[in-house]
Amino acid sequence: MPPFTPDEPDVWFSQLVSCPLPNIDITEAKTRLYDEFRIEVPFIDWHGMKGVRVSFQAYNDENDLDRLIDGLKAVVGGR
Repeated sequence: MPPFTPDEPDVWFSQLVSCPLPNIDITEAKTRLYDEFRIEVPFIDWHGMKGVRVSFQAYNDENDLDRLIDGLKAVVGGR
């Protein structure tokens, strides 16, 4: 999916990002992501556009990001 914001790290650095998702049942995706991976992130449906909002903090590391990506691939990519 095309990003909501440009990929320009010098301009758009942030620890909070919203990423677009395909047209999925976000309630089911959120439930599966938690039940199967124990990951909880907000899913949004704004004017028909689906997305996931991710916030990274000092206690998160690359392994957390990898787990999130794997979980999203499983619950969104396996539709």
